[in-house]
Amino acid sequence: PLPNTEASLIGDVAYAHQIAGRNDLADQHYALAMQKFKALGRERSASAIAVQNNWAITSLNAGDFRQALTIYERLIETARHQYGAKVPGFLLNNRARTLELLGRYEDAMQGFSEVAATAEPAQDINAKLFSIHGLASVSRALGRLDAAEEHLAQAAAIKDGKLPAAHPVHVNHDLIAGRVALSRGR
Repeated sequence: PLPNTEASLIGDVAYAHQIAGRNDLADQHYALAMQKFKALGRERSASAIAVQNNWAITSLNAGDFRQALTIYERLIETARHQYGAKVPGFLLNNRARTLELLGRYEDAMQGFSEVAATAEPAQDINAKLFSIHGLASVSRALGRLDAAEEHLAQAAAIKDGKLPAAHPVHVNHDLIAGRVALSRGR
């Protein structure tokens, strides 16, 4: 195959390993795919960005939050280079979630707030809701339960009636609401 296609295919193999739960093999193949992209000068291409995002998710699944953060920070810099000031919300949200998992709650709050303030539900409802749910989750972790419930109410007003019943946002919402209820002793 063409070199660029080869790099993408290696990224696909990595993703297959990720889905199969073989994070070790996925990590190796993502690294190889990125080596190929870099050798071609295509490490900032849309395909390379997708490979890196999946690699960061694999790192999160494997519990390597620091590697995930490093990948997300590199991705955000790449996106700023590619798209200017408008970094895709999913990258900023994923970085904020990683910060939350690292216990860096104030940094996570800032990251989720940035997306919540700029994402428009009509244009990117998923990014908007993920950021608001992130704010609710971090607020709960910080013991700010009233704020967590306010964020959940805000998310409910956006999502209800606009997304199919089986949409993952509903599960995420219920999970965070359950954690808040537990934190209140309910």
